[in-house]
Amino acid sequence: MKKYKKISKEDVLKLLASIAADPLNPTGGIINIVNIAEVLKTSRYQVKKCINELKHAGVVELDHIDVSEEDEIYPPYWGYALTEKGKQHPVYKETKEKTMKIFKECFELD
Repeated sequence: MKKYKKISKEDVLKLLASIAADPLNPTGGIINIVNIAEVLKTSRYQVKKCINELKHAGVVELDHIDVSEEDEIYPPYWGYALTEKGKQHPVYKETKEKTMKIFKECFELD
């Protein structure tokens, strides 16, 4: 039997904040439960439990993006993303600040 790492809603929130704060992220800050579980090395059940708590708090919502191109049609990518309330959370603000500092240093932006 596989042993899953115990996670908290803060772990999930930090991951969602880092995805949302990344200016190069092609998904616009959306990630699904399977990928969250993979990144955090835990079960989908634990992720879903944490997501439900974050949804109840109003900081996370189910969302999707259309990944189709002009000549290729794909189904939409569904997952979870921070809400506007989630983007006011201190975890997101701190993550965004750190990410933008690194981004500016790497690309020599002012």
